[in-house]
Amino acid sequence: LTGGSYTNIAEVIASDQYDPDSTPNNQNPTEDDQDDATVVLDVADLSLRKTVSPTSVSINDNVTFTISVTNSGPNNATGITVSDHLPSGYTYVSDNGGGKYNNTTGIWNVGNLNNGNTISLQVTAKVNVASAANYVNVAEIQTSHQFDPDSTPGNGLPEDDMSSATVNLKLADLELTKAVSPTSAAAGDQVSFTLHLLNNGPGNATGVA
Repeated sequence: LTGGSYTNIAEVIASDQYDPDSTPNNQNPTEDDQDDATVVLDVADLSLRKTVSPTSVSINDNVTFTISVTNSGPNNATGITVSDHLPSGYTYVSDNGGGKYNNTTGIWNVGNLNNGNTISLQVTAKVNVASAANYVNVAEIQTSHQFDPDSTPGNGLPEDDMSSATVNLKLADLELTKAVSPTSAAAGDQVSFTLHLLNNGPGNATGVA
């Protein structure tokens, strides 16, 4: 769909009898054998913004994504859904959507949003182990019953109906030192080795072996 008006024209194209005030099929809109009807397409300019807090985390920390949808009008919007499927870097924990967010499909059923209003959803997730994980979380408006003049819902393009948020993993700087006591010994004597493992951070370390 494109914006604007949709006009449908009907005209008498044939008659066996003479018509005193019009000529069938002459495509003259001033005559009474031709008329039109126009439908004006509703326009609702939807935009989406996504943020995450905190932005710098360690593995197994929780983060909260906030997805906000705004309707800049001029008409009310209906039938809105948003896709926000958590990538491999996160495991779903909870949300405040009151059942409107399906964490399996990643679909948030927004429903209706009046002109000038904003609605938000918060999704809390745990940060997974870094190996092969994706920490870029993208949300996009998938459907709307109204025409959006500057974006197309669900087309996967970086328009104003799509937004992303990324967390940065804190590094865990591990330092190992080893000491032996005593440092001088005869054959058959026992010595003790002591290992010191220090995490200089700033992130927590997991799965250390």
